[in-house]
Amino acid sequence: MIRLKIPTDWSDITIGQFQEVYAINKLPNSLVLEKDIKIISIVTGVEESIIGNIDITDYSTIMERLSFMLNLPNDKGLKTEFKFDGKKYNLQINVNKLKLSQYIDIEMLSKSQDEIIYNMHKILSVFMSDSKGYDTDEMLKRADVIKQHMTIDMAYPVVVFFYLNYTNLLKGMQDFLMAEANNQIAEIEEIVSKIMNPGGSGISFSKN
Repeated sequence: MIRLKIPTDWSDITIGQFQEVYAINKLPNSLVLEKDIKIISIVTGVEESIIGNIDITDYSTIMERLSFMLNLPNDKGLKTEFKFDGKKYNLQINVNKLKLSQYIDIEMLSKSQDEIIYNMHKILSVFMSDSKGYDTDEMLKRADVIKQHMTIDMAYPVVVFFYLNYTNLLKGMQDFLMAEANNQIAEIEEIVSKIMNPGGSGISFSKN
């Protein structure tokens, strides 16, 4: 008899597991049973070869219990303090205090929906810098811990909050930088105009 510990909600699914399931779900829809076997294996930690030997009745029961995964968790209840593997992590919820290097990393990690999912642990780690400075190598170390221990019920509200706020703030920065660039272009054009047309008489050329 096969004994499986079946998750019943998102608090049982880590970021790492979610990323694996996301990748499996991108396989062709024609591979329904194969995909389900892989997903059950991921969330239970039991080898696919063993999952493949369960009968159809147990399979139906398992998939019914996993039906919560058809809907994303609630994005409410944002937490700012976490403890993983015996260490506390604080969330920087004021996006205006992010360092430029943090913005750079976030941009690099979130160029598409797929990248946001596959880099979720790294994006969250960017916002959990536990020092006054920010270091990408330290971020990657935190990301490994977050991937293994942070569950989706905790991660999803954080991702939604920061993605919305970061996007709005980034747009504001881009608008500001564009305005500054336009001002500089206008100044350069004025300088060039004076050089090319001194005193309004134009440039004169002489032959040697």
